[in-house]
Amino acid sequence: MPRIPFSGPHMTLSSHTKRLATAALLLPILVAVSFAGGWWLFVALAATACLGLWEFYSLFWSGRVGLGKKVIGLGLGVAFLFAAKQEDPELIIGVLLTSFWIGNFLFLYWYSQRPEAANYVNAAIVVGGLIYLPLTLHFFLRFSPPEIFLVLTAAFASDTGAFYGGTRFGRRKLWPQISPKKT
Repeated sequence: MPRIPFSGPHMTLSSHTKRLATAALLLPILVAVSFAGGWWLFVALAATACLGLWEFYSLFWSGRVGLGKKVIGLGLGVAFLFAAKQEDPELIIGVLLTSFWIGNFLFLYWYSQRPEAANYVNAAIVVGGLIYLPLTLHFFLRFSPPEIFLVLTAAFASDTGAFYGGTRFGRRKLWPQISPKKT
């Protein structure tokens, strides 16, 4: 199990302690943002989408590889959430179509530069990330605070159950580089 050192006396925390500390820090913030709603919720969702998109895109492009594609995806993700915040279906569809067309134009550009290296999968990854994260997260803009709490509680409970279940009963690790304890 990896340990994360902190400044000061070389203190390390176990995975269990890190989970409890994260919950203790994030739970009050999540509750406050849920009840504040409006732009507070939008900013929290946009930050969450950007962090999640960065992690998603990094599964395909590590380090500086694909940096431009990652940045385009983050910008489009925030644009999508903004369109959802405006409650404008045409704007939402417009952002999704723009994402699709940007992906296609990028592919055509890459193809014109180096046909042997051009790969349409890169465009599909950018658009796929938008469907996976901002599209899913935009529902939170319509949820009431109790609904947000219910969804987050279910997500935290399933993640925590998978962590502890994998630690206690698991045999073969699913993806150790991403989540070392899940089996």
